[in-house]
Amino acid sequence: MVSGYRNTPAFDQSVANGVLQVEESNSDRINLLKLLYGRLDLVVIDQAVMHYWLETSEELRHSAEQLAFSPRLLGELSLHVCFVDGPDADQARRRLNHALRTFRP
Repeated sequence: MVSGYRNTPAFDQSVANGVLQVEESNSDRINLLKLLYGRLDLVVIDQAVMHYWLETSEELRHSAEQLAFSPRLLGELSLHVCFVDGPDADQARRRLNHALRTFRP
């Protein structure tokens, strides 16, 4: 798992209690490379993030067919956007809110 990332409370508690043993790294890209080279059994990663790295990383792009995303989700977490307060933040917040109203996944 990536150092500093939070996962579901149940997953994080299992790690804290020693039920799950994890290896921490600095990035999802590094974790995917470790998985590809057989240094890890699995990686905890958001599906969109995994697809991003498979499309943009030269090292991973050519091996994308070797990696598969599990259909079983650990959970769904909320995401938050933070802004430094000020006039630029107000404009950025308005633009983001407008884009999110028209967003269709």
